Amino acid sequence: MNLMMPKCPDGSFAKKLFSLYLTYLPTEKFKYAMKENVISLEARICPKDKTSKLYETLKRYEHIVKDGGYKKEYEKLLYVLHFPKKSDKDFVLGIPRNDNVRRESVRKAQKTVALLEKRTDLNEHIRGIDACANEMFCRPEVFGQVFRYLSDTRVLSRKKEEETMVLNEKTTNLHITYHAGEDFFDITDGLRAIDETILFCGLKRGSRLGHALALGIEPEEYYRFKGYKLLLEKQVLLDDIVWIYCRAKEMGCQIDSELESILKEIYYDLYEELYHDNTDDHSHPSMYEYYQSWKLRGDNPELYKLGNEEFERKLVITELQRFDRYQFNDKVRNEIRKNRTCRKLYYLYHFNENVRRKGKEIIEFKINHKYINLVRWLQDKMIHELVELGISIETNPSSNYLIGTIQKYEEHPIIRFNSRKLRDTLPNMSLHVSINTDDQGVFDTLLENEYALMALALKKAKDKDGHSLFDLESIYEWIDYVRRMGIEQIFN
Repeated sequence: MNLMMPKCPDGSFAKKLFSLYLTYLPTEKFKYAMKENVISLEARICPKDKTSKLYETLKRYEHIVKDGGYKKEYEKLLYVLHFPKKSDKDFVLGIPRNDNVRRESVRKAQKTVALLEKRTDLNEHIRGIDACANEMFCRPEVFGQVFRYLSDTRVLSRKKEEETMVLNEKTTNLHITYHAGEDFFDITDGLRAIDETILFCGLKRGSRLGHALALGIEPEEYYRFKGYKLLLEKQVLLDDIVWIYCRAKEMGCQIDSELESILKEIYYDLYEELYHDNTDDHSHPSMYEYYQSWKLRGDNPELYKLGNEEFERKLVITELQRFDRYQFNDKVRNEIRKNRTCRKLYYLYHFNENVRRKGKEIIEFKINHKYINLVRWLQDKMIHELVELGISIETNPSSNYLIGTIQKYEEHPIIRFNSRKLRDTLPNMSLHVSINTDDQGVFDTLLENEYALMALALKKAKDKDGHSLFDLESIYEWIDYVRRMGIEQIFN
């Protein structure tokens, strides 16, 4: 049982770590869970602006646990440092998008590394980083440099075994959880956010995606629920159209000619409206060129204010400060950065007032069945890709049911992500998944409830003729299979 701690908006949560839990979990039941069933206890807290303050906060956790009679259980407590997403501020000349979050994240990341470099006894418990909350107005690009920097940070921990008095040392990297594809303007937008997370934030084998609903919900049902019409910002639609067109081409899809014409028409109309008047030569870059400029969004946008000569010199200089070595995303080739059209588009995306203002205007996007089929095809391709990358999915059934578009628990994407033990599956199409509670204080649930709800839903699931979809024994095997995968997802 991997008991997840409630997420916290600020450090004040530390003082009430266990009192909050006891509000929702009877004391005796909690003690039983702590003593008998808990394999790991993951606490997600926000880093601080000062190293000393972060240290004091984490030590308070230690005292709360140990003073509460759970000294041995403290070894099971893991800290995941929590970077909340926040909405962007209004445009200011010379300031990039989401600069408020970028600057705050940089400060807290550097203070976190400063604490880890002190090699205190807390290093043994600090295992990962996490980003969640408002996804729609704070994209993965905002955390790109910070997450690449932190996930490359080597953490040395020392632990003296009481029985042998031997000092054991181990060095690990910080692991990543990133919540993506949970809230989105369109399924395509959620898929793009997942792709951006992989491309920009340095996720590796063993990293986790939170929710990732866009990857698994059925497009036909989603778009029918939306009336086959979406209202979204022009910049978002422009990015989504370019991304789905070029990403599908990269993956070998032959896009229907009629749909291709529609996507190209939308692109050129939106590009003309948002970007055309702001370029020096009034050029019309292809969708492919725009897509290449999108790949640069994991870079530090401040670099793109530099002149051509200074910018290209930055590409070959090894920065003295370790954090600055991550200002360029090493997953993107420098040939793209040397392309002045791509570089200019990325600059305008961040620093041009007209682009920012017009990009926020709302437009209607009508969905047809050829587009729906393309989305479905791309979902399957991305699932296969994530399986090969070894990236896991944290699913949250009650949370997704209550705030998402899922009508029944048996429709939850976890079944599409991994249905082994339930039915025959295609090779390399079964993601590593886990069942979680999300915010326990918000959704008033327990981990065992989430498993029970999924088991009951699968038991009640019927086909169109009223026959049970799943064998009861297979359901129990699947539940245990998912439980074991959840244990494997623990950050060690």
